[in-house]
Amino acid sequence: MKYYGEHAVYYSKEEIESAKEKPIIIHYTPSFTSRPWIKNCKHPLKYLYWNYLFLTPWKDVEPVRDTASWYVRLINWMFRNFMI
Repeated sequence: MKYYGEHAVYYSKEEIESAKEKPIIIHYTPSFTSRPWIKNCKHPLKYLYWNYLFLTPWKDVEPVRDTASWYVRLINWMFRNFMI
């Protein structure tokens, strides 16, 4: 049995690259980029969210205002503009 921190290979490099290029599940985390349903979202895959939303009964939903505190928005902006 492997424990956390022990060297274990679960996927080959090819499988990892394939998953990055053609993801099946996308979890839009709020860290350093907002989620697709937030106005002015910069997530590179936000178009997928809106494409699939359009196929649902919620297709007329508009992006909502970002309610994150000013300092969280500042940290996110700094990360997007200076770290990447």
